[in-house]
Amino acid sequence: MRKAIRPLIVALALLAMIGLWLVGVPRNGVAQNDMTGDLTIGYGDVVTSTVESRFGDEWVFSGCAGDVVTVTMMSDAYEPFLELYSPTGRDPLTATDEEGTLAAVVLPDNGPYTIVAAAKSIRDRGPYTLTLVAQDVALPAAAGEVSLWPSMTVTGVVADRIGDEWVFRGCAGDVIVIDMESQEFNTFLELYGPTGREPLAVDDDSGEDTNARISDYVLPQVGPYTVVAAGSSIRDRGGYSLTYMISTTMPLTRTGSLSPTTTTAPAVQTPVATAVGPVCDVLVATLNMRYGPGTVYVPTIGALPVGTQVRPLARNAAASWVVVAMPDTGEEGWISASPNFLDCTGDLSSLPLGVIPPTPTPLPTPTPTRTPVATPTPTQTPVPPQPQLPGVTGVVLQAPGGEPGDLIGEIYTGNGYNRGTADNPIFRDRMYLEAYVFDPREGNNVGDGISHVEFEFNCPNGGTYTTDEETPRFCSFGGNFPECNTFRVDRNSFFPDSDCAVEDGGFYSVQIRAFPSTSGRKARVWNMGFELDLQTETTGGGGRPDLVVNIVETGPGTTSNQISDALTFRVEAYDPSVGNRDGDGIDSVEMWVFGPNGREVRYRREGTAGYCIFQGGEPDCNVWVFADHNFEWPDGAAFEAGNHRLVAVAQADDGRTKQIEMNVDIR
Repeated sequence: MRKAIRPLIVALALLAMIGLWLVGVPRNGVAQNDMTGDLTIGYGDVVTSTVESRFGDEWVFSGCAGDVVTVTMMSDAYEPFLELYSPTGRDPLTATDEEGTLAAVVLPDNGPYTIVAAAKSIRDRGPYTLTLVAQDVALPAAAGEVSLWPSMTVTGVVADRIGDEWVFRGCAGDVIVIDMESQEFNTFLELYGPTGREPLAVDDDSGEDTNARISDYVLPQVGPYTVVAAGSSIRDRGGYSLTYMISTTMPLTRTGSLSPTTTTAPAVQTPVATAVGPVCDVLVATLNMRYGPGTVYVPTIGALPVGTQVRPLARNAAASWVVVAMPDTGEEGWISASPNFLDCTGDLSSLPLGVIPPTPTPLPTPTPTRTPVATPTPTQTPVPPQPQLPGVTGVVLQAPGGEPGDLIGEIYTGNGYNRGTADNPIFRDRMYLEAYVFDPREGNNVGDGISHVEFEFNCPNGGTYTTDEETPRFCSFGGNFPECNTFRVDRNSFFPDSDCAVEDGGFYSVQIRAFPSTSGRKARVWNMGFELDLQTETTGGGGRPDLVVNIVETGPGTTSNQISDALTFRVEAYDPSVGNRDGDGIDSVEMWVFGPNGREVRYRREGTAGYCIFQGGEPDCNVWVFADHNFEWPDGAAFEAGNHRLVAVAQADDGRTKQIEMNVDIR
């Protein structure tokens, strides 16, 4: 007899029916599948069965367009054979008769896919194990939560006012229908999305008689959805049946068997941009282009400078990365669609899904040793990746010259610190430099495979400032993760513990050397310069009063450090030497919000008083009510209750700056 072995549900094995994917059932529910002759498998499942005929077994799973799946079949009795069929068509998408693996297959459509698990020889018989995995797929927190498939009818008993919860994995763009029927009470349905506390759809009596129906609802994103099946009244009790259908794809019902046929996967083209659609402007000094949607796709294949306008051609499932073409060469690649990097008009989720290449496989990690490496000869520096550590924010400084070596990295400084350009930075009141560097053979996070980073400043007065940093973040004045220390640029002072003098208008050269921890790997060197502009005092001084900067609103109508449900974040700033009204003598105010985990969750630069992180301000700031936005920030990041750090930096028209901070508990 065939049997499925799934994590966390061994105790439910006796309830499972042959051909039913039942990974957890509500307290009072029993699932009944309409499928005939097919077995079901889900992402992350390992199942066992036996090849009993030349046709083998057919396993069905529900896939979404853009999913990258790998299927592995293992047997000690024979050589495995696998085929994968799409929701439509007679020919397999791909097949294998070697090693029993279908690796990194990109699914072209939403719907039910069929895996044929058989033996290479038509005479072979015997047991096997089948594994299905998917890359970067949003799944429920526990396998036991999943209980619905398309074209599945389940039965249950409402035993209390709460009712039952059923979970399915939905695909963006699917049009679904959910019916709940009962002869004993008036039924009630709610549909919840992968995020948020408010239901996406609610129904009481759209079905016949006293039955509920959610009809033709378009799923907004990929992920786990929850169906609440309950009574219309808190006193309703009794049995019911629930049916979940996708009206735009083939139901999970197949008849007959598929004949084994070896073929190769068809070529998939990147969708071509049309004359209409979103247009985006690059906001950061350099935005890296990669061959896949993620920072793990290294090395980069190009970079877009600030101000470049691009038209996205395709997206990943979450619309967090988009495909664009280089304006000069037409070469296509993936860039991050974070609002911190791109300013886009239009809805990125309306773009077609792009083809996602397999995630790179890390190379074997050698035994690390600290081996000094001589300074390499300067050559051209490639464009390295954007940061990945939580809390790493800032702008890239393009360091000319240097030796790329075997390491990947960039030089950063803080937002608002550089008053010049990326190639010619100018610091006025504070500064730091940071080396974001790693060895791709050791990992893709800052510090992976790095022994230490040396900073050497050569100063106009002939002095030097040097430091050797061993802990990421690699910061020129120490501090490391999560914050780099800053150096306050004051007249008649010196860089820390050195004879390097702070000079107005002076030009400083810096060499930054990153040394690998692995023998045989080459160091990475950057050569760059910067200027100090001290023509105006940074704060006060010269008989001029300090800037006035205050956080005058945290939540709606309050300055409390404990707020709930909504955030305002309004700043008042003025230069008393110019006037006492909000905005007098102020060029701009930059504002940041950092979440409980230290990550930046919101940034805005305002040039008009009042200064509000969610715009508005004349007379009132816009208020961000989390419950109205599925408990997400404007860029789609999930809201986490807890301590948040509000940071504001005001810059005066004469270049002086002042920073203030406040910790706020948001519940």
